[in-house]
Amino acid sequence: MLSPSSADAQPEFWLHYDVDYSRVPEWVRIRDLTLKVRVGQADSVEVVADGRVVQSEYSPASGWVTFTTNATRVDIRVVGLVTPAEQIGEVQKAALRGDKRWAYSLTFDDGRLSVWENGKPLLDRLGYRAGVAIIGEWMLPSGVSLGTCGENIQWRGHPSDDPVCGNNNCGYMNADQAAALLAAGWSLYNHGFFHSSPESMPGCVLENIAKCTEALAYALGGYRTLVYTAYQNVAYLRDLVVANYPTLGLPIIQADGGGATAVDAISWNALPYIRPRWDVGRPRDTRPDTSGAIYYMDETHRKAVDSPQLHFWLSLHGHNVERNDVAGSSLDYLHFTYGPGGTDEVWVAPADEVFQYLATRDYAVVTRAPARTVTVGARVPSIRQVALRQGWNGYYGAVDTYIDSGDPKRNFNIPGDAAVMRVASPDKKAALLKFDVSSVPSNARVLRATLGFYVQEHSNEGEIDVSAYVLRKAWNANEATWEQASATTPWGVKGANSTGGETQDRDAIPTDTRSLRRIRYTDVTGEQFLIDDATWYSLDITQAVREWVANPERNFGVILKGSVGSTAVRIAASEWREVDLRPCLVITYMEPETPPAALDTPTPQPSPTPTASATPTATPSPTWTATLTPTSTPTPEPTATPTATPTPAASPTPHARLYLPLVGADRAQVIPR
Repeated sequence: MLSPSSADAQPEFWLHYDVDYSRVPEWVRIRDLTLKVRVGQADSVEVVADGRVVQSEYSPASGWVTFTTNATRVDIRVVGLVTPAEQIGEVQKAALRGDKRWAYSLTFDDGRLSVWENGKPLLDRLGYRAGVAIIGEWMLPSGVSLGTCGENIQWRGHPSDDPVCGNNNCGYMNADQAAALLAAGWSLYNHGFFHSSPESMPGCVLENIAKCTEALAYALGGYRTLVYTAYQNVAYLRDLVVANYPTLGLPIIQADGGGATAVDAISWNALPYIRPRWDVGRPRDTRPDTSGAIYYMDETHRKAVDSPQLHFWLSLHGHNVERNDVAGSSLDYLHFTYGPGGTDEVWVAPADEVFQYLATRDYAVVTRAPARTVTVGARVPSIRQVALRQGWNGYYGAVDTYIDSGDPKRNFNIPGDAAVMRVASPDKKAALLKFDVSSVPSNARVLRATLGFYVQEHSNEGEIDVSAYVLRKAWNANEATWEQASATTPWGVKGANSTGGETQDRDAIPTDTRSLRRIRYTDVTGEQFLIDDATWYSLDITQAVREWVANPERNFGVILKGSVGSTAVRIAASEWREVDLRPCLVITYMEPETPPAALDTPTPQPSPTPTASATPTATPSPTWTATLTPTSTPTPEPTATPTATPTPAASPTPHARLYLPLVGADRAQVIPR
């Protein structure tokens, strides 16, 4: 095979493609598409999408370049091409975004306040987003009504003066918090206006579903949900939404079931699409000591390995989220086993986002275009991820040990002890870790840095809060003890507890704190299961890594300390025999911007006769032809105290969303506030 430096290499060659989204259903508002193009052997490859250089991944070994875009014009510049031109140009649409092997979606039922208070921080550590199935009555101010059904049901917001709940919204999120989740890229689903059994609302069950969609639109500026999440395991509700799809306009139904399903071929003539799901905590009979989440994650991985030609989608759900919840620990497991801290084979996104990708994949048409002039504007900054783990992909920049107040003069980085670290509360044992982060450019913008550590064992079922503190003093892993940072330098205060002055050992405020405990899952029958005793946990150390990248001389690592209760955990260290269980630091960063000067005026190259890429079997795009029975315009009812207008959070939305009008002309106007 010729090398890219061969004298026969072409200095520059262009490939051109057009992407037609006109057949994509109108309910699809996120129209991203991952494309793979065969470019052969070359020195470098750059992708220009609608005039902007976008992030791409070129594999010289395979000769393919992969990128994600929603552009209608794609132009690929191949420099130093060795492969004959007639052998390149094939284009494929990836089965899943990012060309991952499987997708994972997490949904929280009911819209509990704990999802906002505990769930979002757990997912933020990892850069993940989820969906929330919302009960409509909690989105409306108590003085607003969307009409009535029969003699007894009024579609109005829950009373603000509820004597049982007081002022905490009965433990449910309000419209402000829901809007903030949307702004952060989460999704919201229809869980019924009231969370009531069908028997309690005869003749109004269908309208109960429709009114939840209206309530979400009212509270969230016209937001149109795409998902109905069935509740109470009632098959009747699922079947009702299926039968009334043209009326309700909900193309996805989440219903009880389990396991991942292949998504390489979707029957678009049979919407709504029923997405089975399983509870994140509920164990399966074959693995009673493992959460349902980890069981199904492992099973999905095995399916992907056993059937490499297929791609899978796993959907799970939870309800309340505690500080030490299985929803969080299972996501840590996913992140450091199958995510960027592991095999990097899974795409994590809300269910509606995954489904919109599948629709875009199957309906968008990619064709080879003739030669044309390409004008290049701004370069889209590339976002990269690097996983640092001792002995993983050639990385050997991690050191760690632990110190023990019960044996204050002993160093534990010796054979027999070096493979583990220990953290015990209240501040009896502490772990020291340091990673060389020089692989990240010093002028890069660090977006997120997550430290993962694998807990092998808990000493008891008590709770322990593990906090990461930035160290401010050099230490030696072969010499550090509870009293000494190194053989010649003592800690300012024993246990690295000086938090200021000339003898400072560490910061006084932790970068992050995580609650750990052995998890007991209680099912609906009251039976308890001890699950996930050994698993991954994560801590956010973004601010520390930003400092280390910009100023490497300040990198002394972090110390993990325990508080709350009297519990100890044993953690796999950087010399643990199983490499994939060693501590891992995943850094997400934005590369420094570079001007696209070399691409300003490329010369058009001859291109083969345009040929269309493989297209899906022609199937009619879903269209809404029926509307719900019109109701009178909702009007606020008189209230003694004015209800505050929900104000969406001001943070930017990382994923573009188009809030389409509701089904039917009479639903297109949102009620003025």
